Amino acid sequence: MLINNRDIEEFGATLLDYEIENSEIITYDDWLDGSFTPETHRQEFKFSYMNCEFLINQKSDDLAEVAMSNFLKHSSSAILDIECLSRKYKGVIESVEKEQITRGVYELIVKWKCEYSFEDESEVTLTDRTANIHVPGNMKTPAIVEITPTLNLIDLSIKGLGEDILLKNLTADKKIIIDGKKGEVTESGVNKYKDYDSWGFPYLNPGNNNVSINKDNINMKIRYKPRWI
Repeated sequence: MLINNRDIEEFGATLLDYEIENSEIITYDDWLDGSFTPETHRQEFKFSYMNCEFLINQKSDDLAEVAMSNFLKHSSSAILDIECLSRKYKGVIESVEKEQITRGVYELIVKWKCEYSFEDESEVTLTDRTANIHVPGNMKTPAIVEITPTLNLIDLSIKGLGEDILLKNLTADKKIIIDGKKGEVTESGVNKYKDYDSWGFPYLNPGNNNVSINKDNINMKIRYKPRWI
């Protein structure tokens, strides 16, 4: 098992077992007086939980306590990657339990509160002004858009990444990055939000997404990680 891209064996830990709980579902509804059935307004999917059981094996209690301390510090906010699973999980520690088996040997049970699970990042390049992007998963996912014009352009219109986007004042060979995850727009590392016109930041829906631009002379890449509840 990897946690934040480090093998847990580096902390003297061995994964014994794990359990993934389903995401909690919150339903907003009303049952009005005189109505035969309730009215459901919407449902929201919230946190899921991953419970992992570890064996900590050291030569003494003191070494075991240090190993557990380092392990929990490293894992408090974590990307969890279990070898037999195709998806990774992002979460923070919710609770910890430990039980001594013998001198220097402990069973450690850690529960992570997870936002979502995801696959490794995918990348798509636009050709002929368009791209049809099929996104696995069942959640919207933020997109990171990289745009490099080969000519100076007054503006560029982008459709299909949530709200329509209008970029202004594009300079040849200067890369613009619209980061839907961080909510940032930069050009060669410098803030360019003043030239960004949209009601939101780019994202992709699960399923097919038709993305298009209105100008030639543009090199454009879209990066994203498919997400599941």
